Amino acid sequence: MIDLTTLEPPKTPLSPSLLWVLQCAFSTPAALPSGADSDASTWHLAERLGLAERIASRVANNDLPAASRDRFHHALVRSTATALMYEGVARELSTIAGKARIPLSF
Repeated sequence: MIDLTTLEPPKTPLSPSLLWVLQCAFSTPAALPSGADSDASTWHLAERLGLAERIASRVANNDLPAASRDRFHHALVRSTATALMYEGVARELSTIAGKARIPLSF
């Protein structure tokens, strides 16, 4: 029988870029890492994992990799624009449903 209280995940080596991306996306604000390699792989990894917007909203601009600051900022702007578009569609649907007296919940 396996003792689940002592079960630990395997020690997997993480690349510096992956470690930075995961820390920026999921650690507490006080524990955010400062600075990162200016390697473009950091941006590509964050984008591939769908975390670029989250990182851009949580990390100070100066702490983003210099080579990809604009890309992180663009991802945040794109994400915000998409959210505003969805909000506009939801408001329009709500207005139409209200005029037709159709109950609607989101």
